[in-house]
Amino acid sequence: MRKWARILIIAIAVVFGIPATAYVYLEGWYYWFGMPPLIRGLTPGVFRELPKGLDTDARFKERVHAAFSDGIKERLLLDQLRGQGFAGPFQDSQGKKYVQFTAGFLVCRKDWFISWRTVDSTAVEISPSTAVACL
Repeated sequence: MRKWARILIIAIAVVFGIPATAYVYLEGWYYWFGMPPLIRGLTPGVFRELPKGLDTDARFKERVHAAFSDGIKERLLLDQLRGQGFAGPFQDSQGKKYVQFTAGFLVCRKDWFISWRTVDSTAVEISPSTAVACL
């Protein structure tokens, strides 16, 4: 009887434990390496909550303003943002250009935007923003 109990416990551990462990590692890999450095650590996961009191929008704005200052060559700005995984550039109805990164979290999605105006091939008025949509 003990032999069967041991086999059953091992079978349960294999059937449930290995996939759960793999999922945790894959989630960690995705949320760390799958996110642009400007966003990394600012998204929750299934098994990971954000620290209480963390203002992710403010932190994103700080990171963008630290990485890019007004007057940067637009080509350099675009190359760096595309290298991090942002899509674009797109243009809004007011003539501002922007790039976007979207990530989904269960029933919600969050979009990170970085917009700017172009003056003589340089980016000015660099402005980060976010938007959240949930079902």
